Amino acid sequence: MGGKNTEKGTTQNIRGFNDPIKQQEVRGYLSRNKVEVFGLLETRVKQNNFATIIRTFPSYSVLNNYTHHYNGRIWVFLDNRRVTWISSSGHDQLIHLELLHHISNKTVHVSFVYGSNDATHRERLWHELRGLKPKVTNWILMGDWNIVRAMEERIGPNPPSITEILAFNQSLLDCQLEDLHSFGCEFTWTNKRDTTTIIWSRLDRVISNSLWMGHFPNTQVNVLPSGISDHSPLLVSIHDHYQQKRRFSYLNCWEDHKDYGKVVKEAWDIPVKSNAIHRLFPRLKNVRLQLINIHKTSYSGISGKVKEAQQYLHDYQISVQTKPLDSSLLALEQTLLQTYLDLKKAEKSSLTQRAKIQDIKYNYAPTSYYFARIAARKHQSIIGKIKDRHGIEREGMHVVNHAFIDYYQWLLGKEQGAFVTGRSIFENIMLTQSLIKGYGQQGVSPRCLINVDIKKAFDSLQWEFIGKMLQQFHFPEQFQRWIMGSCLVYMLIQIKQIYMGGIREGIKQEILRATSYIEGELPFRYLGVPLNEGKLNKAMFADLITKVQREYSGLLLSSPGDFWNYEESHRKLIMKSWDSCCTLYQEGGFNIKEILAWNKSIICKWIWEIVKHSDSSWTTWNYTYNIKYGDFWTLQKKSTHSESCRSILQVRDELLEMVGSGANMEALLHGCVKKGCIQLHLLYDQFRRKGSNIS
Repeated sequence: MGGKNTEKGTTQNIRGFNDPIKQQEVRGYLSRNKVEVFGLLETRVKQNNFATIIRTFPSYSVLNNYTHHYNGRIWVFLDNRRVTWISSSGHDQLIHLELLHHISNKTVHVSFVYGSNDATHRERLWHELRGLKPKVTNWILMGDWNIVRAMEERIGPNPPSITEILAFNQSLLDCQLEDLHSFGCEFTWTNKRDTTTIIWSRLDRVISNSLWMGHFPNTQVNVLPSGISDHSPLLVSIHDHYQQKRRFSYLNCWEDHKDYGKVVKEAWDIPVKSNAIHRLFPRLKNVRLQLINIHKTSYSGISGKVKEAQQYLHDYQISVQTKPLDSSLLALEQTLLQTYLDLKKAEKSSLTQRAKIQDIKYNYAPTSYYFARIAARKHQSIIGKIKDRHGIEREGMHVVNHAFIDYYQWLLGKEQGAFVTGRSIFENIMLTQSLIKGYGQQGVSPRCLINVDIKKAFDSLQWEFIGKMLQQFHFPEQFQRWIMGSCLVYMLIQIKQIYMGGIREGIKQEILRATSYIEGELPFRYLGVPLNEGKLNKAMFADLITKVQREYSGLLLSSPGDFWNYEESHRKLIMKSWDSCCTLYQEGGFNIKEILAWNKSIICKWIWEIVKHSDSSWTTWNYTYNIKYGDFWTLQKKSTHSESCRSILQVRDELLEMVGSGANMEALLHGCVKKGCIQLHLLYDQFRRKGSNIS
């Protein structure tokens, strides 16, 4: 479980450590988990037996607090081979250590806590923690606190005292400490009684300050089953830092910037040559870049800017008293005051938004507590442990990421064409065309295809921001109501229809009765593309053709000068052929793409996918059922091939006529590959009409 990029610490309350069986259990636990630091609590071992027991742990040096408590309530085991001990201090409820963290080469402060059962005695612990706060940097605390932080952290009779809970939370607030996110068991202690008197409680926890969360964001706390004790062990793993790409987050305070509206409008109005949906994303990107510039110049390091503005204002207010009646100085003071207030407002807005703290309208102060809350909120989103598809637990950011991806690649398989790098959703369309080939024929093997509709919506957006953006760009009010009224989180999986082939009518009816599905008829649409078991005809594409005609209606005729030259001096129109219009500008044309040539270029992309044996279901299907043990370059067209397969073979034949052989064709395709991707514009240049360059 451990490794060269992971360091581990743990703590557990094990009452009665004189028992050899418990000692053996602990040795096995430390060895299995490769623990460097271990805090053992409530040993109930007399001091004269201490040396005898620790000799059975030869790999560890052991500290204790017998000088502060006669029972030595806390023992700390240190593996000197992997941890460097710098200093330590003791207390009857605490042992505090300063250690050298080997992975980061940073000094860390670790406190092992065993809080008293008596609330009055615990006040001494809270006082000790407040005294340690100014002396530490990266600080983590773990152990049995003997008190919960909330009423819901305890189940059973004798509820905890609200006063004691508030005292605990206040001490953590004073020390600016926050719980580290944990996974595993919800409760850490039970009295193991019958159901009428049993108590479950979360007495053990791991806490840290914001500096720790900043330097060790991949710290994970696993609450394990209690085993030989009535307390669960807390296993803390510190993984090597995994730097994630920072996400863009919109901050509401940007809207108060004096240039906000102007910058957003100018960025949005940058011309983008594309259709409506393809213009959206470049425009959003332009807006994002300009907002980032605003942030860098005006809001980056906002707390530091607030302090500077405050100091500048105070200094100026002192100096202005030398000329108290100078109106220009008084006006400048008001300007400085407004600058300070604007920065203060932006700071509060930023921190509130980042920390999700909605209750700081009063008594607001940008202390490290708020930064701790921000760090804690970020830490809560970390998935520290996961079971892979084989049921084996995986831990650590790198390992969890790989396990997650591996699981969904296994679950979705190569059939997942959308939203996967290097895949195209069109592969799914062509594969489906191949699958339904022959569905209407007699004598085919029994088969069925189910059309599933999955609808999703994610509430991960700031809808307040979306509403403001819709208003900013003057979307119609009715459209705004539609968008803002649909902010729901839902996932609906709906079986739309089932298509069957080669199945006897009686069995078909039994399937329909058992499933309550509706039998569909071919052709049908998949991702907007008509699919049929036979040949596709023009009528099947009527809706698509109408949509294209509607989209580009009048476009070609809106600027007649694009298709002929008008010579004013001779009052004469010079007509140009369509062929010449499809040549490059330097060849006297208008660089209009020739549809047939562009279509052949796209088909060449799929030829390349077959030739290079790409890792996709569509390619695997072709090699399994079409090419088999033959050669793609010599494969003959068959009636069993789908329309897409026949089109690919037709273009292949044209290419072979052009270049002579499959080897030459592969070389041509390879020459069109840049950075691992085939470039369509280079392929298009092989098929387009070419004219003579004009001077």
